Amino acid sequence: TFLTLVGIPLLGEQTYEAIPQAYGGGHSSIVQLYVNRQELPSELFAPQSEEITQAGSPTYTLPVYLIFRTSNEIIVDPIGDCDIRAWVLKADTVFATVELDDFSKMDLMRSDCPY
Repeated sequence: TFLTLVGIPLLGEQTYEAIPQAYGGGHSSIVQLYVNRQELPSELFAPQSEEITQAGSPTYTLPVYLIFRTSNEIIVDPIGDCDIRAWVLKADTVFATVELDDFSKMDLMRSDCPY
């Protein structure tokens, strides 16, 4: 966090956005959430999870940017959602957070919105 406090004024906002959240920066992680199916908005369902899982069972979300997390809420933004809409999920409905591997991240970044 010291790096963040010193780096932002000296190096600017671009540096802050490049620092991972784990180190106090603003760079969002790309993850899939394993969540309670009944509490998940239909826009966040992973395509294969709608067919495979039974009603009421946990399921995976689409790959999302993990914007912010507290003990009560998790804020995510679906990758490729050009409507600039973030979703707030209750933290107690999320069973696990799965970070995607580097190859999957690179594929997703290519299909992301231009802005």
